[in-house]
Parts: sequence; C-alpha cells; structure tokens
Amino acid sequence: MFDTPTLKKLDDDTLPAFVAGRGLGLVLFGSHNGKPTLAQSHVFAELWADRLHDIRFGYVDALCCEAAKKKYAVRMLPTLLVVRDGRVIGKLEGFHDRGRLETALEPRIEQVARAA
Repeated sequence: MFDTPTLKKLDDDTLPAFVAGRGLGLVLFGSHNGKPTLAQSHVFAELWADRLHDIRFGYVDALCCEAAKKKYAVRMLPTLLVVRDGRVIGKLEGFHDRGRLETALEPRIEQVARAA
C-alpha cells in the first residue's frame, strides 16, 4: 500500500515498543484507504528515499486503534508523531507537503545525527 520500504504496521499492542525504541522514529496515524494518508505516505517515500539517516517509520490505522489515538491525542488524520528514545518530541497534524515536512523535521534529524 505504501512506497516506504521501512514501514512497520503498528497497533495498540505494538506501538508502545516502537515509541520506546532507540533513535528517531516517525509514526503516521491515518486511514488505510484515506487519500490524505496515502498522499502523505508518498511524500515520506520521496523525502527519505535519498536519506542515509537511520529513521524508523511506522504506520497506525487509526480507525482500528482507539487506545493509541487517545494516548497520543490524535484528533485528525493524518497525524505524524516524531519519537526519539521513548519520548514524543513532535507532532504534525494534517497533510504536509515535502517542503513543510523537511522544514519541520530537518532540525530534529540533524540533532539526532549529531548526538550519534
């Protein structure tokens, strides 16, 4: 369904371990058949196709995972959580084009790369 080869499908049971993982992770909450979610996944594929950074990428079908939506206060789809070493360090709600995602995420990616 998505073009991101490192995509890991997450649910209420597996999301906590993904968030707790080491390094930088991105979790996309969406609907498996929602046009904004599919469009956002294509932006991710484009954005990270040429990156060498070790970024974990996960997807949560928010229509099936009420506990995760509640825990992370997901109010709209798609919503992107930026997680690092067990903490949510950022949240973007709604669809964002490549330029806006780069602007929002680049400082965090650089910070993680410097800390490694």
